[in-house]
Amino acid sequence: PAVILLAGLQGAGKTTACGKLALYLREREVDYDEVDKMPEEEVKNLLPSRMPKRQRKVLLAAADVYRPAAIQQLQILGES
Repeated sequence: PAVILLAGLQGAGKTTACGKLALYLREREVDYDEVDKMPEEEVKNLLPSRMPKRQRKVLLAAADVYRPAAIQQLQILGES
């Protein structure tokens, strides 16, 4: 498990970056441990889009007390 905290100035794009990071970790992060187990010949011909993915479980938590809409924005980003 990993914990990632995003902090920054207002309007810097933390909520959007959080949604994009969650999507990457859930659907696109390559599982290089699985790639190492594959035969060398198969790895040479492997396209990045066909590499095995980790498919992590991701939890998004809103803690913005000054912008309640961030909760709804995270909810929308998390579902997409």
